[in-house]
Amino acid sequence: VYQAAIANNGCAGCHGGYGTAQAAYQTLTQQSFCGAPLVKTGDSAASSIVWKLVPGVSLPGACGEKLPKGASGISASAAKLLQDWITAGAKP
Repeated sequence: VYQAAIANNGCAGCHGGYGTAQAAYQTLTQQSFCGAPLVKTGDSAASSIVWKLVPGVSLPGACGEKLPKGASGISASAAKLLQDWITAGAKP
């Protein structure tokens, strides 16, 4: 999911240095942003990565701007993939 939904959508330039898929997974499931986990397993609406990347999802005002930089978020297909993966339990 990292490669298809994130890295291939303009994020790898700044966030591509995780090394392995396992390292990227650990970052996504163990880190937080703006007071919420990046990925809250089973709950895409409570996952801050969804706030930051998915077009049409509100981003709290003090949490910066949508990414990738200069865009309104990732593609619709990547957004669906990301949200479905989180909702299904965010398995590696």
